[in-house]
Amino acid sequence: MKRVVAVLRLAAWCGFTLAWFLSINRAIAQQTAGRPYKAGDRVAFVGNSITQAGGYQHFIYVYYITRYPHDRITFYNCGVGGDVASDVLGRLHEDVFSWQPTHINVMLGMNDVNRMLYEKAISPENGIEKRRKAALDRYARDIELLVQRLKSQTSHITLIKPSVYDDKAELEEEHRHGVNDALKWCGDHLESVSQRQRTGLTDFWTIMNTINESAQQKDSRFTIVGGDRVHPGVVGHFIMAYQFLKTQSVDRYVSRIDIDLVDGSHIETQNCHIEDFESTDSTVSFRYLERSLPYPMEKAAYEGLRHVPFVEDLNQQRIAVNGIKHGDYELRIDNRTVGRFSAMQLAAGINLAELDGTPQAEQSKLVLKAALDLKAIQAKLRLLKRVEYRDLPRAMWKMPIDSLKGYFESLLQTKYADRTDFATKLFEDYRINKPREKALIQEMKKKEEEIYKLNIPVYHRITICSSVKDKRLY
Repeated sequence: MKRVVAVLRLAAWCGFTLAWFLSINRAIAQQTAGRPYKAGDRVAFVGNSITQAGGYQHFIYVYYITRYPHDRITFYNCGVGGDVASDVLGRLHEDVFSWQPTHINVMLGMNDVNRMLYEKAISPENGIEKRRKAALDRYARDIELLVQRLKSQTSHITLIKPSVYDDKAELEEEHRHGVNDALKWCGDHLESVSQRQRTGLTDFWTIMNTINESAQQKDSRFTIVGGDRVHPGVVGHFIMAYQFLKTQSVDRYVSRIDIDLVDGSHIETQNCHIEDFESTDSTVSFRYLERSLPYPMEKAAYEGLRHVPFVEDLNQQRIAVNGIKHGDYELRIDNRTVGRFSAMQLAAGINLAELDGTPQAEQSKLVLKAALDLKAIQAKLRLLKRVEYRDLPRAMWKMPIDSLKGYFESLLQTKYADRTDFATKLFEDYRINKPREKALIQEMKKKEEEIYKLNIPVYHRITICSSVKDKRLY
């Protein structure tokens, strides 16, 4: 119940934002078309450091493993920090096609626009506008070529309008005004390519830019991305995942049970099976099996509910009972009280996904923990690719790890002289994890197996009866 109250207060606090956002987001979604993934699909996410971080893919994956637990799919993180479209072309066969993906999603642009060209120190007399245009022209050319190459692997391609660069928020990092407009141009070009090449299209830029513009009217330091103006945090990735799932027109309901006791016992269900149903004018009891689990919200992502109606649109586990005698009732699952509601609330419908402590929620949390473990394993593997594709000559990839020490030290003094802390950790992680690469791949596969054992729904019994604490009628 505490969680329900918290969510209601949150909705009240940001109700205006949600109201106008619902309308604009529907308009955005209408621009695109997609379909939910099916059993056996192998899905690659290709991009730069924002994709390498694994955030938005993780939230999408958690939706799929809880909503469609019997339809096994596999996600592959194919992001490499610092990449532009031409870099992806260079690693396409060995780093993407090697997974034999049935679906490929691509988000590029943040590095392609060359953010350095928008710094204050760059003089306009240096032909800067021509250089900026040249960067965008290269992006346009390479994206066209990339889509053609991707089609040799699969027809299921989705282009993603890149996430925003926040050049408006009052942060310590230099603004670099114009970068976000360049990213909008990239998104507009992707839309044109998508229409001509008949690919899917998802728009991250518009939803994130709209949220930024609205929130910054009240707080000039607000940003949907991080302090570097580039990389979204957990909330930003959660919002990106919401938009991706909405584009796919995935299912809203975990399950739906509507019981009408007015004229006998009329029951409508969605995505679940009911048996052993019994009722009186003040009690309802039945055994049921859902085909899905509720989406397990991560605490770090809760802030995202201020900006997108994720629960309303994508996490409805509804039970409604109409015609029950006026009064207060306990809702029990497997003889455990999970909430107390009035007859009026029961008639309107309860979203079980918003209740803490249900057996289904507890099962979902176990699935989430396994998914987070999987994400951590994938992060180690992608770090290896990041170092190899961005820092190591190919001839050094198979060299003994200790023999690379001198080369890494030279990079710290040259390429990473202004980011030694970052690079020192990067290279140390590479030193530790490179000898374990094959073992990590096996760990990843074992964790995927574990997830598809943990996520199978089981039977539960729901009982609705007069509240022990308050049996007054009204």
